Amino acid sequence: MPPNPAVWQDNRGQRADGGSFFSRAELPGQVVASGVEVRTVPSALYPTVSSALLAPRLALKESSRCQPLMIRVLPGVYHEHLHVTEPVVIVGAGKELPVIWGVGREGITVSGSAASSCVLRRLRLCAEAGCHSLCVKDASPLIESCELVGSGGDPVRGAPAGLDVKGSDSRPIVRGCRILDHAGAGVAFSDAAGGLVGTSEISRCACGLWLEGGSNPLIWRNTVACHRGAGVVVRANGRGCILGNRILNNGAGGVLVESSRRAATVIVQNKIWANSGCDLRQGPSTNGLAAGLSGTLLFANTVGQQDNGPSTNQGIDLVASWPKRVVSSTAELLAAVQEAPGDRIVLIEIQGCLTLEEPLVLDRPVVLAGEPILAGSHAPSGASARGELRAGPKAAAVVVVEDGADAIGLWRLRLVLPPHELRRATASCVEASGSPVIVDCDLDASYSPPRNSFAAGDCSALTHAVRASGPSSHPVLIECLLRRAQGSGLLLLERASALLIRCRLSSNNQGGALIAEGASLMAESCEISGNGHFGVVVGTKSGPVLLGRTDLANNASGSMWHCGGENASSSLSWLDQCSLTGAPAASSSTVSPAVLVGSFASMALWDCMASAMQGDAIPLRAEAASHTLVAGDGPTLGWQGWASMASGPSLGQGDVTWIDVSGASPPMPTQKPLAQSRPMSAASAGSAGYPQTSSSRSGWTDAFRGRLSPQPQPAQQSKGKREPRIPLQEPPARHDGGHGRERVDRNAVTDAPIDAQNLRTDPSAHPEKTIGLNIGEEAEPSSEVPSKWAEEDLDTDATPQEKDVSHDVQPQPAGGHESWLKSRMESQRQDWCDQEAERRTLFEILSMLALKDNCKDVPDSIGLGGKIMPNDPVLLRGHTGRWMGLKDGKDLICQAPDRAGAETMLAEFKGTALKHDARVSFRLTSSIGGATMWLGVSQSGDVGLVPNGTEPAARFVLRRTPPATLLSGMAVYLKSSANGKLVEVDGSDVRAKGSMEGTRQRIVVEKIPAQDAVPAPCDDFDLSDNQKSWVYLRGAQLALLDKQNLARFLASHKAHCKALLKAYTTLWESEWRRQWRTTLEEDSAPSSPGSRQSSRSGSVGAGGATSDSARPRARSRGRMTKREWIMGMVGGTSSTADDKSNGNLFVSAMRSFFANAIKMSQLEADPVQRVIEAFAEALVADASFLSCFSNSMLPEKERKTYKTPDEVIFGLSYTTLMLNTDMHNKQVAQKMWDTKKFVGAGKDCGVTGGLMAEIFKHVQSEEL
Repeated sequence: MPPNPAVWQDNRGQRADGGSFFSRAELPGQVVASGVEVRTVPSALYPTVSSALLAPRLALKESSRCQPLMIRVLPGVYHEHLHVTEPVVIVGAGKELPVIWGVGREGITVSGSAASSCVLRRLRLCAEAGCHSLCVKDASPLIESCELVGSGGDPVRGAPAGLDVKGSDSRPIVRGCRILDHAGAGVAFSDAAGGLVGTSEISRCACGLWLEGGSNPLIWRNTVACHRGAGVVVRANGRGCILGNRILNNGAGGVLVESSRRAATVIVQNKIWANSGCDLRQGPSTNGLAAGLSGTLLFANTVGQQDNGPSTNQGIDLVASWPKRVVSSTAELLAAVQEAPGDRIVLIEIQGCLTLEEPLVLDRPVVLAGEPILAGSHAPSGASARGELRAGPKAAAVVVVEDGADAIGLWRLRLVLPPHELRRATASCVEASGSPVIVDCDLDASYSPPRNSFAAGDCSALTHAVRASGPSSHPVLIECLLRRAQGSGLLLLERASALLIRCRLSSNNQGGALIAEGASLMAESCEISGNGHFGVVVGTKSGPVLLGRTDLANNASGSMWHCGGENASSSLSWLDQCSLTGAPAASSSTVSPAVLVGSFASMALWDCMASAMQGDAIPLRAEAASHTLVAGDGPTLGWQGWASMASGPSLGQGDVTWIDVSGASPPMPTQKPLAQSRPMSAASAGSAGYPQTSSSRSGWTDAFRGRLSPQPQPAQQSKGKREPRIPLQEPPARHDGGHGRERVDRNAVTDAPIDAQNLRTDPSAHPEKTIGLNIGEEAEPSSEVPSKWAEEDLDTDATPQEKDVSHDVQPQPAGGHESWLKSRMESQRQDWCDQEAERRTLFEILSMLALKDNCKDVPDSIGLGGKIMPNDPVLLRGHTGRWMGLKDGKDLICQAPDRAGAETMLAEFKGTALKHDARVSFRLTSSIGGATMWLGVSQSGDVGLVPNGTEPAARFVLRRTPPATLLSGMAVYLKSSANGKLVEVDGSDVRAKGSMEGTRQRIVVEKIPAQDAVPAPCDDFDLSDNQKSWVYLRGAQLALLDKQNLARFLASHKAHCKALLKAYTTLWESEWRRQWRTTLEEDSAPSSPGSRQSSRSGSVGAGGATSDSARPRARSRGRMTKREWIMGMVGGTSSTADDKSNGNLFVSAMRSFFANAIKMSQLEADPVQRVIEAFAEALVADASFLSCFSNSMLPEKERKTYKTPDEVIFGLSYTTLMLNTDMHNKQVAQKMWDTKKFVGAGKDCGVTGGLMAEIFKHVQSEEL
């Protein structure tokens, strides 16, 4: 697709209200409006979408949980590799939709729970042949008014879908979109994914929608047309609710449902006609029942088959071939239910009014109908003609749906629960532990209290229209009426989930719906009004709640209350285009807020506030520590939008963020900017991050098109004096989506207010030179800027402290090394580790020790290499301890046993020293022909050689934790600019395929120091074992010794080595213990449901402490829960909170010791045993650790092989190391461990099976 510069200017349209989408904010590209950071693409600061997405965010909020960011994308054509993992709103701004071509097979990806509040709006997402337009993995974004366009082509089985949704945590909301021209399905759901596809157009694909793998989405009011295959395909293991769609002109039927069903699918009130073959079609039955007999609930669909002649494959009609029984008495009804087979659906038509003395229990596939089910008719009939079921005086429910029951339907019934003095405390019309489908039913709990009355004496029982509980409960209610309950109309408990479509919840005394105990709700186009209390109440520990286009007006206390609380879940409650109103106060004419957000709760209100802000009403109250996002499409928001430069009206101390998602440009602050953008010429556009309109592309580069097309116009030359550059705060780094180098623009307009405390007015703060610091003073140009680089491309981010200051490294005076060692051991500060002189002193002591202990191979001078400068020669080393080199002169492998066999590379980057977030290339000379090559990433993810160092395939973004300047011997993560993946070492293979930072992704960058930089050993002096262990441990942390050789020395059979090994492990444990002091010191505290620390441990000693709130707390074992008791009886494994905490704790200790303090690969059995024994003794010697860990140890009588605590830790450590080798070493051909065997080994080790299961999960997810 050739770039067309005219497109850029032609698409700069006007807003519908006459305002411009553009303002002076376009020039810097970054404005803070209403407390929201708004970035504009393209702009001088953010030339591409990926640069705006990856750049560090401004610290506008105290909590990172609700960090606002909005990206406005101006019309144009972009080629991007976008991987969204954080909350962000990306919206197209302009009359035309911006076009974003995804790079790679997955196209644009949205993944992770953190991206669940992500929004994509008014974008055209295009996919190349064989690629997805958008992939959603375990996330729940909102995708609104977008176009997902493919490249066409003949349909191929297995071809990628336009929108691919995977993962049990995926619940995307797709509304008002167009999805077309894909060689695969338009939308594909798999791996237990859910969500909503509503009011969208899906056309011209291989098929419209593809449902498999237990996926259960709502397909609601879409147009599915003109596909080469079927409009909707439901595999045998797919679920789904297909409701109210128009499905027409498809080549292989309208809806195709595979037979031999393993899940239930609901197909209700669709218009399916003019398709080739059968409109409703089922697959042939090979080893089970046909779909029309089992697993498919069909109600009121309109069909009109089109016959294209004898050559058309008609298929098999999908019709409800259910055996039918008509009952008119209670006895006949009970008999019909009891006699129904368990493998197929039976239709039971109820005539008249039947009274049930006991609840009607449904545990097999039946459909109870109050009227005849007629195809093509779904108009509601009079209530008097319907069948009715009434509960008797002692019945706790009218209908009970058992756990696990599927394919159960209720059609046009009236279920009545009349009040009675003999009824027990709670009762409901429908008690659901299974998954019933309830269509057009009247659920009357028969409670008629006075308006706003909550008196318990008005009725002897707390009644509900529907009560669902349990993780297997997934009721679907379509066009139902839930009314007159003394309690809530809908009550969801114990991780149940419900789907409500066009339902009405009214006249319920204690609210329309109550969601608690991990339950979740999705409601679409419902009316929840006229209830006592709030319309919807979301409990403290509820799951996700989505209310779309729902009327929540005229409830007694308000529209919605999210209770929150300190133990509130992190699930987001999302209100999308709902109608909200508050409630009038009893003692005044004021109106209470429509929405109440409790402490620690999270909520998003999307285009909901217009109705709630009529008059002087305050629509929202947010309590302290809550997070609320309020968004609207311009004027419909009910506030002045960006023009007000302030948040909308709300009460409380919570965090409320207001954003305008119309695409309008935020105005600039009224204050005078401190600086203006630096003029940029067309000649410098390429170096500034703007891609050129013409460039050669060959080889791998065709797969990594990260350039923006067309090229934006350069900024005009400003006239007059330049404003001085005053660094008020650390500016964000700039990215260009995989092309160009990192840049920092200190000339960008800063929206932060001027703070005199931040101005560096002390000339001594800049020892090199002093520049103009007063407002209006012109900065003198520096003659130190090389002419071949633009000034803005320099590493201006470096502070004077980071830059090399020329100084002489003076040797320690006589006796100075001993006093230096004592002072450093007594000091708690670790900032000395990065100083060259301090490292030299430590190395001198270490070298002296190696001579005394006869272990000359232990010291390693690689840690003396210092900072990595441009074009410095470096070596790359994997986590396996091997170095990277070339095989056959072209293939990169990580197999060199020493540095002599490693490949030397030159590090190319901009700036004075290599540091975190820098963009770097590695240049080397190939042994074939002597050509200059660069490390690069191919389309398949393999790391090899490429001929062009300017292509994105040869660019890497360096990541380091914590962010700082890189010193030789430090471990980093290298992220490819081509595919956005991290480089990892798998055996000897080097690939870029993962996104998570872990063991395999750690790459050590080594710079061999100059010969004169390696000092001689210091003078001999005596050291204690504690002092020796401190020197060795610090040397391991600072890459001043070889950890493999250190392990070989410490684990030798010599007596002094055994004592030294004990002192070394004891010192390590005391420093590792600081990271887990909350766990180890509060061993009897109750467990908190808060977040738990990752099992990955930082480096020992100087690694930095972990916050107390992130650490698990131990708790006493206490009484087993019912689930734990049942799992134990059947031989299963159930991890308690203690097992989870201790599993995390133990694996963290192993990672810290065996990866950071010592390395045992290639050691013999006896040295390995001695190291593990010392490791176990160090942990057991810590009484607080043992007190915590004993909660996961079996009683002593049940321990088979290892009895004492130190034996238990030894056996568990040894077994875990065997598991790690078995699972992650490619040389192990026959695997000996699986989950069952490893958990079973817990009895031999003397620990619980739950702890073993937790350790197995940790090791399986990441190598030790």
